Amino acid sequence: MTLAQTIPTTTSRRVKIIGAVAMLIVLLVSAEIAASAFYYLVVKPQLDATKAEPGHYYRASDNPRLVYELTPGYQGSHDGRDLHINSLGLRGPELTPVKDRPRIAILGDSVTFGIWHADAEALPHLTGVELQNGCGRGAELLNFGVPGYGAQEIREQFQVKSAATSPDAAVYLLNLNDFARRETPYEGADAGLYRMYHPPLLKLPFFIRKVAYRFEKGTLLGGMNPTLQWYRWLIGGTSHQTFDDIEAMAAFAKSRGISFAVFVLPSGLALEGGANALADEHKAIAEALQARGITVAGDASGFIRTPSLFDPTDHLTGPGNHLAAAELAMFIRRSFPGVAAGMNCQAAGVQ
Repeated sequence: MTLAQTIPTTTSRRVKIIGAVAMLIVLLVSAEIAASAFYYLVVKPQLDATKAEPGHYYRASDNPRLVYELTPGYQGSHDGRDLHINSLGLRGPELTPVKDRPRIAILGDSVTFGIWHADAEALPHLTGVELQNGCGRGAELLNFGVPGYGAQEIREQFQVKSAATSPDAAVYLLNLNDFARRETPYEGADAGLYRMYHPPLLKLPFFIRKVAYRFEKGTLLGGMNPTLQWYRWLIGGTSHQTFDDIEAMAAFAKSRGISFAVFVLPSGLALEGGANALADEHKAIAEALQARGITVAGDASGFIRTPSLFDPTDHLTGPGNHLAAAELAMFIRRSFPGVAAGMNCQAAGVQ
């Protein structure tokens, strides 16, 4: 082949490559335009309609790490269940004007918040009742839970709300879906609320991630129930970042003189059959946190013995909240001896 023959061949290849790249760009731009149209014509109106409902008790947050938060002062009823958010943006009554007993913050997501339960049946409130019954004075329980928050938002919520409430102790009720993480393929637990207040800049990557997330969760074709594979995928994908967030919570607590511990909540789906199908994951979580010097309870045995503690979406039922409150109260008394002393728990037989 002569030099004159080589030059046209090379040029032809370049033209083909440039043409293929241009075609790919056109396809991606067209797909993004289609995704944006679907978002603005279908998804956004649904989110806006939900936001405009009278029973919507969230608002945009000035904190860019939270994006949304509970609306301070909200009072309402949902399906006959009362819901009160105090002036500090926490579910429950106003704090006592004078701190006359220990304050214990319960951190977490919708399970801590008690999304399907009335105020008096929310887990932090029931834990306070358990402590009051088991100790001389009990404690003031603070519900730091916000539906949809993952570990990174719960970390920020803990720091923000602690400044206004001065808790003596804090327990992070770690729900396994707290391993979800915004702006990654593992986003999903709060995608509705989060995207309601923070729309994705590019719609095509958002929908691709959403499809992958729902495929792993087993809800791509309209199902509601999570799968064990989804939990394993979630935990395996973000464990390092999540453990870093929890370690940062513990460091913050230590710097403020707040006792801190983690209570790992099991998945009801994993407990079917009288054993914990995610026992290995629980063990790995507990060992990872203990290696970082964090007190943790990761044994699900207390939940295995009693049926009907979780609903199909893996939220605690009424009986589940009561059992979890009893377990959590015992954990608090064991883990925080100074706080237990402030509740006069020694008089109840706790040394």
